[in-house]
Amino acid sequence: MEAIMSQYNSLLMQPEPSFMISIANNDYSRWNCVMEGPPDTPYAGGIFHFTMDLANYPNTCPVIVFQTPIYHPNISPEGGMCWDLYYGKWIRTIPIRIVFTYLIGLLANPTSHQNSLQEADNLLKTNREMFNLRAREYTQRYAK
Repeated sequence: MEAIMSQYNSLLMQPEPSFMISIANNDYSRWNCVMEGPPDTPYAGGIFHFTMDLANYPNTCPVIVFQTPIYHPNISPEGGMCWDLYYGKWIRTIPIRIVFTYLIGLLANPTSHQNSLQEADNLLKTNREMFNLRAREYTQRYAK
């Protein structure tokens, strides 16, 4: 828990651009987070809320669940993430600040090899322009 508290305090002292964090119910293992959509993506201008469960950190990747609906092949309709860090690529020395960097990267560059939303994955593979349009529509509708 000390490592989580240290990283939390570090992020408060030197915030990660595009992110705001707070502790949920005085529990340092559960964070409420807000992220601005990355520029030059269909998510630009959006404000996305998610939780980060750090109960098993650093042994496992933090569990991220979006509360804001988002059209993305690696994020389920329920907000659950599907990404490489959950499937064997986690290294226990990865700081939470870098997890935020990975998250921005995943929004900017969706992957189709591990997906949670099949429709978005199919559209990403077959018609990137239509995928971007649909993702922008979701962003404008839900991520205000």
